[in-house]
Amino acid sequence: MENSKLTVDKAIEILTRISANRGGESILGVRYEPGFVTVGSLPFVSAENLHAGFDWDKGKVFITLDKKLGIVGDDLESLKEKTNKTSEVMAWIQMTIKDKRLSSDEKLKIIEEEINSLKKKK
Repeated sequence: MENSKLTVDKAIEILTRISANRGGESILGVRYEPGFVTVGSLPFVSAENLHAGFDWDKGKVFITLDKKLGIVGDDLESLKEKTNKTSEVMAWIQMTIKDKRLSSDEKLKIIEEEINSLKKKK
């Protein structure tokens, strides 16, 4: 086993230290990268259970999560398209707001049209 792998003994040591420092119970879970930019707290899935591996998986401990991680296939492609379109609209809105040649009413009309274009594509 490589030194960079987290062992059960090391996990217990870390969890004991975290628990002592927090002064209360903390939720155990897994942080993950959803494949797009997020704002706020890190994407996180709570752990439901731990269980020891057996047979070929002897010497491993598995974490059961309350939901599956990741998006695959058509759902991922759809999400990428929506994210790209939203990014384009946000950039256009920002440019519109900064455009000194446009009146406030003209800016508002363009912004409304861009937001409505996003709603139609959903």
